[in-house]
Amino acid sequence: MILKKPNPTYFIFFLIVGLASVYLYFGTFLSLAFSPYYGDEFFYVQNAKAFFEEGQLAASFTYSGFGSAVGGFDAHGPAYPLLYGGIHHLAPIGKFLIPILHLIIFLVSVLGIILRNTDSQIKLLQTAFLLGSPFLLFYSFSWMPELIHFSGAVGLYLLIEQFQENKKKSAFFKIVCLILILGAFRSTWFLALVVLPILKPDLKLFSKILLGLLALGLPFLFQKYLTEQVPNVFSELMELLGSGQLAAVFQVLYINTKRNIYFLLTYSEGYFYWVWKIWVVAAVILGLQKLKHDPTLKFGITVFLIFLVFSIILYKTYKWTEWRMLTPMAVFISLRLLAIKSSWIPKSTLLGLSLLSFTLILPFQKQIIQLRSDCGFLAIPESILTKIKDLEQALILIDSGILNKYEMENLPISTKTEQTITYILPYYEQTQKEATHILVEESDQLIIFSTKILPQ
Repeated sequence: MILKKPNPTYFIFFLIVGLASVYLYFGTFLSLAFSPYYGDEFFYVQNAKAFFEEGQLAASFTYSGFGSAVGGFDAHGPAYPLLYGGIHHLAPIGKFLIPILHLIIFLVSVLGIILRNTDSQIKLLQTAFLLGSPFLLFYSFSWMPELIHFSGAVGLYLLIEQFQENKKKSAFFKIVCLILILGAFRSTWFLALVVLPILKPDLKLFSKILLGLLALGLPFLFQKYLTEQVPNVFSELMELLGSGQLAAVFQVLYINTKRNIYFLLTYSEGYFYWVWKIWVVAAVILGLQKLKHDPTLKFGITVFLIFLVFSIILYKTYKWTEWRMLTPMAVFISLRLLAIKSSWIPKSTLLGLSLLSFTLILPFQKQIIQLRSDCGFLAIPESILTKIKDLEQALILIDSGILNKYEMENLPISTKTEQTITYILPYYEQTQKEATHILVEESDQLIIFSTKILPQ
């Protein structure tokens, strides 16, 4: 009797079903009480609402009251309120629009994987890998926009694979357009433009120079003019360069680099975080082994390394930042490795590490979802909402003590006379515009008073 080798396709299919069941399981914890929780999420909700209701992109929620140098946008730029507020016109489903939209964007990227003209086993393997990502699970139940970048990396992989198959100029143009779109949401994506000649070596010199200038210039212009300036290494360097303190510039870069290397090697949120780091390293090492004759991998690893160097020198590698910055391109590399015909050892390594991290994050994920559902946010009293709507030219400073206690997403963004209301959420120590009013809690009672009149 001859025994047939087990078909891995059936195993992968049932794995996908099992992973989908995990998402459905966590979906049973959702309720109408499920709410934004992290500070940035209030920015996405309120500033999208401001664009939807008032038709303007100038931020209602800012850190300083000033907003960006051009347009008055918040620290995340204009793309998010434009997307969320624009879609809200088509699907006005309240505060749940943002996570639902993120889920739709991800499902579209998975559909792209499924519709590709390739081996069915590879499609299933890639789909299982995406669903088995702890990153996807964690951000699927939040208002953070990370699924846009996760899905963007999948879309970038699909477009580059398409270009490798037909070498058409239109396919290359789509890649450039997608990078520009993603860069509008996170300016570091623009840096990928400088790597595009790897995919198309026959580009004219002028085109290569143009891509390089855009890759360096667009991130600077976006950060300088289209996002609200907050205290970070970039803003500090701009200030030092403006005053000609070159020695201090190098000192800041040295200290930041040293600190970030330390945190990259030591910072963690738990075992799932360490396994995620091992998976990232494994993806890069396995990618380097297949690098020689694979332009897609060359592109992916080069962009990943640029993001890594940027995070170490100019940004940070702790408090989930490297988790958000590095995962999309690590996913890109992994998708390509899963598509290459080779032994199952590298493929099972990538999938196994991702699934292990996915499994380890389950208790933490349940805790976070329950926290969002049972956060106990207090409703802002109707009397306070009425007072705010009656104000003229209002710039309201929100006391930091009430940020995690009241339903910030229910604050009105326009007065009864349809004037835009601006709020200052003081998360950073920085120069703030002089507020007209202060929203604060005293004796367990929420009050709002003019800055020109002391409270009694």
